[in-house]
Amino acid sequence: DLKKRLRAVSDDQNFLSANGTDRFLVFSGFVTSVISQGVRLECTLKRNVAKVNIRIVNSSSDVTVNSWQLRSVPSVSYYFTNFELPEIWPAVGDFTVIDYPLQSAAKVSPGNEASFLSYLPINKWGVVDAVANEEYKNDYAPEGSTYLQINAESGGEPLTYRFYLGGNMTTDFNILPNVSYTYTFEIKSK
Repeated sequence: DLKKRLRAVSDDQNFLSANGTDRFLVFSGFVTSVISQGVRLECTLKRNVAKVNIRIVNSSSDVTVNSWQLRSVPSVSYYFTNFELPEIWPAVGDFTVIDYPLQSAAKVSPGNEASFLSYLPINKWGVVDAVANEEYKNDYAPEGSTYLQINAESGGEPLTYRFYLGGNMTTDFNILPNVSYTYTFEIKSK
């Protein structure tokens, strides 16, 4: 029953619970033991969501990054994730995908960069061995996989870049709980 308990997600602020002015992430854990007098129970707690650090580097001479957005994010986050997850999780049909709010506070002009931190619920879509290199990851992305969309322009022409997230930039499309992902996306040219 605990594995099914969840809350709705519309952005990464939904993961933060409030206790007065303090805000914190939900952690979970479990221990199997006989409870008896004098026995101390110790439990390792794990973050129920993934931490994502993203850096966008604009090393181009003619592209301006206007905004970015995390897209195809599950609309649910589970309170308990400290168990062996099935091959695909959440189960197809148990959620819809949403897009986090568009981030457009400041443009990233040529020669500059921007960084941001976000939290994502589990979005486990597996590993696709057919992806030979980074150039083909978008072609093999399972429907529902989470990605970063970067909106830019060059010479008045709109540009859109899409980067699927996961354990690597080729075959892995999993966003797992209690994992910190760090990505640097470099825009070198149009």
